[in-house]
Amino acid sequence: MSARIPDFKVIAARQRSRLSPEDVDGFFQRGRAFGHLSQTLDEGGALLFPHVGIASGGHQIAAVVDAILESKAERVLALGVLHARTDELERARVRVAEGGDPAGEASWGLQGPGRPGREDWKQEFSLDHFLFLWQEAQKRHSGAAPELVIRFPYLAGEHPERLPGMEELEGLIKERRSAIVATGDLFHHGIAYGNAPEVSRNPDAGGLDLARSAIERGLEMLQVGNYAAYNRHSVETKSDARDVGQVLRHLIGPFEGSPRSDGGRHDRALRKTAPLLGCWSLGALFNRRLTGWGRNPQNIARQAVSRGLLVRLKFQSIALGINERGTALGSRHAGMSKTSSSL
Repeated sequence: MSARIPDFKVIAARQRSRLSPEDVDGFFQRGRAFGHLSQTLDEGGALLFPHVGIASGGHQIAAVVDAILESKAERVLALGVLHARTDELERARVRVAEGGDPAGEASWGLQGPGRPGREDWKQEFSLDHFLFLWQEAQKRHSGAAPELVIRFPYLAGEHPERLPGMEELEGLIKERRSAIVATGDLFHHGIAYGNAPEVSRNPDAGGLDLARSAIERGLEMLQVGNYAAYNRHSVETKSDARDVGQVLRHLIGPFEGSPRSDGGRHDRALRKTAPLLGCWSLGALFNRRLTGWGRNPQNIARQAVSRGLLVRLKFQSIALGINERGTALGSRHAGMSKTSSSL
């Protein structure tokens, strides 16, 4: 087992063990501020949420969980990040980032409960907070919950359509009324993530502007299906959504958007709690909403993408002050055509 990465699965479990019932209720109450996200799922959209720090991001995850349970979905596909926790996984990621063929790697493909093959996912934490709140929400939900399918892609390597297990996902979202959600933290920054001290910026000292710009560039690459550029960009910005982003775009299809900011109410808290060495991460909640076409095998063309970004400090209990939304058009179809890090 690699010693380079903290055992976030244990850390995340410890965070959840300290939550009171009131804390959990608070996540769902705060999550309602995002509005009726279930409409997004019913129209064939997808939601992407962050996975660090349940104290700061639990309300975002709760909003996604509520949206699923309030939707008409019979099945939900949840895509998780598979971090390179072991030396084997890391070496494979480095080789692929340097241009190697992922098909030559034993870890190439999709993993998850009920799928034969590797079980690296059992040590993964990226969906643990989601699963915790999923179980908590069902205690509060009177209706039947949709079937939950969990998958972790690894080594998309610029060609998500080639991933072993992709045909399963394409079939799952077609054969029943389904919803897609995914997790990813799209920007990591600071000395702890390998940035030199002279270029490490605190969020309120240019860091947030840097993060916004980096995330927008990455989204633009995904919008046009430039997976090679997105793969390189994910390495540079230390986004752990390298594989999830490509798989989600393959399943959703092209999209575009122009976000706008409407918030900043946590800015003062940000300035009080920002780490001295600028080690922090940015997560995003994406709301991708259709505009009247619906998502089914016969009619899966045009979509609108409404995006919401919420920024949080890693290892901090403050939700930071960005709340951006935008709209755009997109489409869904099934057949689309260096250095690495542990993310």
